[in-house]
Amino acid sequence: MKMNLKCLFGHQWNGCKCERCGKSRTAKIVNESVVSLKEIYLLSPRGEGFNYGSKASEPAIKIGKRLNDLGGKEMMLEVHERFSAEYHVMGAARNLEQIWDGIGSWRG
Repeated sequence: MKMNLKCLFGHQWNGCKCERCGKSRTAKIVNESVVSLKEIYLLSPRGEGFNYGSKASEPAIKIGKRLNDLGGKEMMLEVHERFSAEYHVMGAARNLEQIWDGIGSWRG
């Protein structure tokens, strides 16, 4: 892989895109978010998942806000679709939709 000299000493990130060389870090953020959401859901006390008001909903909401800040509803949708496809627990995807309601233009 060819090194871009503009970013020899680090990228200048503006959201998911480097202002200097144009490199995107979207895939990394999506992957990390899906892994984190699965872990949060699995470790939720009493197995309630992302139910609104539960302890597990707080970090999941924070992830949703970060995704919205970095890539808007499109990035949130990408993470939701991946989470739904990879985590087959009944109600988990719907719980995520509900707790992200009102973040940016997301309507759960």
